[in-house]
Amino acid sequence: MRELKYPIGIQTFETIRNDGYVYVDKTAYIYDIISKGQYYFLSRPRRFGKSLLISTIEAVFKGKRELFKGLAIDSSDWNWEKHEVLHFDLNPRNYKEHDSLRTILDVHLRNWETQYDITPDSDILVDRFAAIIRKAYHLSGNKVVILVDEYDKPLVGTIADRKLQDEHRNLLQSFYGVLKTLDPFIRFGMLTGISKFSKVSIFSGLNNLEDISLQPQYNAICGITEKELSAYFEGSMEEMARSENVGVDEIHNQLKANYDGYHFANTDEDVYNPFSLLNTFKSKMFGSYWLATGTTSSLLEVLNVNSYKIQDLEGCRATATMLNGADIFLTDPIPFFFQTGYLTIKGYDREFKEYILGFPNREVAEGFNDLVLKTWMRRSEPTAIVSEFVRDVRSGKAEEFMCKLQTFFAGIPYDHAKGMSQNDDEYGIRGDKEIHYQNVMFVIMKLMGFYTHTEYRTSNGRIDMLVETADYIYVMEFKIDSTAEAAMRQINGKGYALPFGYSHKKFIKIGASFDTRTRRLADWIIEPEF
Repeated sequence: MRELKYPIGIQTFETIRNDGYVYVDKTAYIYDIISKGQYYFLSRPRRFGKSLLISTIEAVFKGKRELFKGLAIDSSDWNWEKHEVLHFDLNPRNYKEHDSLRTILDVHLRNWETQYDITPDSDILVDRFAAIIRKAYHLSGNKVVILVDEYDKPLVGTIADRKLQDEHRNLLQSFYGVLKTLDPFIRFGMLTGISKFSKVSIFSGLNNLEDISLQPQYNAICGITEKELSAYFEGSMEEMARSENVGVDEIHNQLKANYDGYHFANTDEDVYNPFSLLNTFKSKMFGSYWLATGTTSSLLEVLNVNSYKIQDLEGCRATATMLNGADIFLTDPIPFFFQTGYLTIKGYDREFKEYILGFPNREVAEGFNDLVLKTWMRRSEPTAIVSEFVRDVRSGKAEEFMCKLQTFFAGIPYDHAKGMSQNDDEYGIRGDKEIHYQNVMFVIMKLMGFYTHTEYRTSNGRIDMLVETADYIYVMEFKIDSTAEAAMRQINGKGYALPFGYSHKKFIKIGASFDTRTRRLADWIIEPEF
């Protein structure tokens, strides 16, 4: 059997088809949307195939039927009429400079002005864009197709700089507004991105713009389903099984645990992360491929601004309105985590019309905590420290663990250790220092693989952190700018050990205090109770 060519990093449909790369046929979805509507918006996480989807739509409207031989749309009644396509790709650029968005838009417009032999009468971007659409329409005799890939990159890239984000937002408002004013000249328009910024006028100005992001029938328009995995990659799984010297079922189970589990609607249909799946097949090794291409800096920024506890991400709830919006990230980080792919839909509460969210799979759940810790430590690999923590906690060496933990906190840079966003003053929000320290402890314990629960409820109060190993139960209470003695008095005074009296495990109480002035773990008291 000929080994498949995997299109990793290749987002051009024509290249994939001409050069023999494997292509998972999504043209039935494409036929559905282009034959039924005019304007669409689709939100999906990065590296999920949005760019390839846009490139495929472009090839359809350019009438390149020869590329679609054997695909679903080739056997449909599509007329393959040729249209001029104006394709904006806003992904490759960094938008953290003031004129960066204007510059890349100008580059696109200049290319089309050259192509259509247009001498612009104005320097205004909107006027030039309108002139290009009209000229393309009159030259071809057919309506124009507008495709915008990663429309929101200038906004997502400046999420921590509200002033610059507003500058980009205002420019996009006027630029995309052309689609409404020149509607008679436009056959089809589609925008893709990670987030739907509701204040961008295209979403309020175009009443017929259809957001298909949460519609069940388009759940798998990007990504790879279980059926597609079997149809296209059965040989790939067999090759991995031979390489790993295990059965195909074992490979399938690992693929499912690591990379499946995405739901972009209230549906039972699972979707695999295509980037991680293809990289696994190419390398014949399991790894955190999707996580390795991203960054947690903006995620931590959103968490800190909202003083949000990491453990609350699993099982959180949101309405469709919340999941569709990105402007509310200052008051709720959940939409941002969903849109960036760190959370996915796990269930739906019909009574309250709320989606229940959680980490989609092992790659994201474990990788997120690992990346957070790496970001805090500014070290490429914190595994050695974590392994030392594991040995101490497993063996009941609480004093050794706390000493190492003190050293760890001392190594966290100031901008993370202060427990709040660098832009707190700008947003008028102060980070919750206690939650910051809880987040650090929670991530460490989760990476160590122990049962960890923060704010564990008892009949007489809430334990800050409960950690359980095979032989030990640790009850931890943290005080901020107070004393370890006060923390231990609370443990004993509220009888936090009582609910665990039935357990055969050894019980260890730890009261600790953090000093926000020095940003250090200042002191602790350990009391074993057998």
